[in-house]
Amino acid sequence: MKAKPEGAKWYSPEIVFEEKDGKIRLADIPMAIGNTLQLPLNSIDEMVARRHDLDYQLGLCRKMMPEGLILPYPFERAAILLRKAKRYHEELELCRYVAEWSKRDETTWDGRSAKVWQSPVLRACIARIPRVERLLEKARAEGNK
Repeated sequence: MKAKPEGAKWYSPEIVFEEKDGKIRLADIPMAIGNTLQLPLNSIDEMVARRHDLDYQLGLCRKMMPEGLILPYPFERAAILLRKAKRYHEELELCRYVAEWSKRDETTWDGRSAKVWQSPVLRACIARIPRVERLLEKARAEGNK
């Protein structure tokens, strides 16, 4: 087998790898592996640095949802920040998406990839659903007075 030049990209059907300093690693580009989005390190650093920015976290979620993808951290952060902003409808929408995604991902699991639906972060999002439903009912009841 021929050696690839330094910095060359290696491809598999879904995943892009690169060789750097004699090591093969995931390429530093956004890609979906299965139904889970993988981000380059600089994107992860920005996501963490902007953890209190509701518009940014919610924007990440809204970008992934139509594609059927998920990344646990921004979904959790967006749900927390939406609760603080008392935007219960949007929080419920996000948490229900996580529940549906988890159920679908579990039923289509290929037997070898990561069991992302078992993530404690995603489970916490799903566990928020009954509470946010009660908060919505309470807000509706107070609005009708």
